[in-house]
Amino acid sequence: MVWNPTEFTSPGMFGYIHGNLANAPASSLTATINPYKYFADVLYPTSTMSIVYDTPLDADGGRGVFTAGKSNTRRYRIRFPLNPCPQVVYGYAVDASWNPPSPNPPNEIPDDFPINANIPEAYHVVVAPRINTLYYDSESGYGGGVLRLQINVHDWQGQLAGNIKDQVQALKILSPDMYSTGIDASFLNEDSVKARYMADLTGFASPQYAGENLLAVRAVSEGGPNYDQGAGTAPAGGVDTWQVLLLDVPDPE
Repeated sequence: MVWNPTEFTSPGMFGYIHGNLANAPASSLTATINPYKYFADVLYPTSTMSIVYDTPLDADGGRGVFTAGKSNTRRYRIRFPLNPCPQVVYGYAVDASWNPPSPNPPNEIPDDFPINANIPEAYHVVVAPRINTLYYDSESGYGGGVLRLQINVHDWQGQLAGNIKDQVQALKILSPDMYSTGIDASFLNEDSVKARYMADLTGFASPQYAGENLLAVRAVSEGGPNYDQGAGTAPAGGVDTWQVLLLDVPDPE
């Protein structure tokens, strides 16, 4: 999520706007990477993203368009901590990408909108463990195992150009619980809708405890813009896409 009260402090549309239904004060919403749902005309409440990237770019619902005046619904599954009852505390924000069409008003949607009306960073990243034998032995205090990942990256500009790889400057795998530095994924191949990468973390991933271990993948946009919107204060750095997952690490006991 781009808009958050920690980094976007300007008032108005260029900063974080506290939602009417949010029950947490902005001061408590300190995370700068947050989960989100993708909204588009082709998506139903429980649809998967495959509908978005399999829809032709020039189709009426192509390019993940959310048509002005339409209403779209997505279903969320949200887990809250127990202390001792569920602690329901949340905030929310909307992140949209747009550029003016030609002609204006448009005759064909989305064709009359330039491709930079879509976000410059990857719009979808899938991380799939192909081999995962990670473990942590609580008796010996030792963790290890094999972890190999396949990562699929979807990018609008790359999809149009037929070259998704060149839109990705770097693909980093991070896990502060298992190793200290970011590890680069290696490009495999691509088709018309995605670029495929592989990463072998064997010898790097060393669990320090059993249970859920966090793994994050950062897709750095090649030549994408920064967060400067021409008004208000913006954080430094270019736009990236993150995918976070939890790996279950067993204790063999």
